[in-house]
Amino acid sequence: MLPITLYSHPFGPNPWKVALILEELNISYTTNFVDFSEVKKEPYTQLNPNGRLPSIQDPNNDITLWESGAIIEYLIEKYDVKYRLS
Repeated sequence: MLPITLYSHPFGPNPWKVALILEELNISYTTNFVDFSEVKKEPYTQLNPNGRLPSIQDPNNDITLWESGAIIEYLIEKYDVKYRLS
């Protein structure tokens, strides 16, 4: 399985919710920290038109998502095969 890319910021609370789920489900991921001054500009807005954090790119399913709640729901539905969190 290829690692998921998490776009985050060290001081943003919502990206850490996603990181926690990734850790709990033992999903391989990398983190790209995006400065708050860059989230409303390209190239980040090409990834997330809302210009907010977090976002993920999952190369295993060719999907890009944003909004922590939507990301968490996706991760649990796709990767919680042992029903640890659901």
